[in-house]
Amino acid sequence: MLSFLTTFLFFGRYLQGRVETYAMLFDGSLTGLDRTSPITYRGVKVGEVSRIELTATKTKSKIAIPVYVEFFIEKSFVQQDNPIEILIENGVVATISAPNIFTGTASIQLVPGHGKKRHLLSNTFHGYSTFPTESSTEQNETNLNNTLQTAQQAFEDISKFVKSKEFKDTLNTIKDTADSIDKLATTLDNQVPGVLLYFSDSLSEFKRAAYSARSLTDYLARHPEALLRGKKL
Repeated sequence: MLSFLTTFLFFGRYLQGRVETYAMLFDGSLTGLDRTSPITYRGVKVGEVSRIELTATKTKSKIAIPVYVEFFIEKSFVQQDNPIEILIENGVVATISAPNIFTGTASIQLVPGHGKKRHLLSNTFHGYSTFPTESSTEQNETNLNNTLQTAQQAFEDISKFVKSKEFKDTLNTIKDTADSIDKLATTLDNQVPGVLLYFSDSLSEFKRAAYSARSLTDYLARHPEALLRGKKL
């Protein structure tokens, strides 16, 4: 009976999995972080933000904004070393990525630390073990530079495309098609009565769509950056 209960408890613990909660204290802005923001290590999600709070330090002389995170730990029947502690011992730190240029969201990345100061596993904040953090200013600058370079390349590619012969041929084709449909619709309006009037109306709608497409391509020819930034109102 005891053996059965022991097995049952171990199995229940296995099904629940292991979730380790840590506190992260970052210097600087937390822009882009929110509840459920992912934590990645080598490009793989290994946890997420569970909550972010405004609180006072133990001395009650300073304000802190701890980011509480949950790590997803491997399910196992066998007692094994804590992988989060191994990461800390190996000098891995948490940094905040640059916010996404389109969504504004950010993530927490686990990367090798640059500082020489060793983080103690015994460090805690309000009862939770702390995970070491590091300023991500340099990383954010690198990400921003990469983003700007990508955007610049995109602008150049779009500019080349709208100036290309193929694009001009497409504009001419759209214009010719719209003119032909306009003439056909006018002829049908004058010559075809009642029962085929719906067909004439459909051609008129198609004509308007063709002109709209032409207007769009004309606008893109003048403002290729609108594909990334949207049209100015």
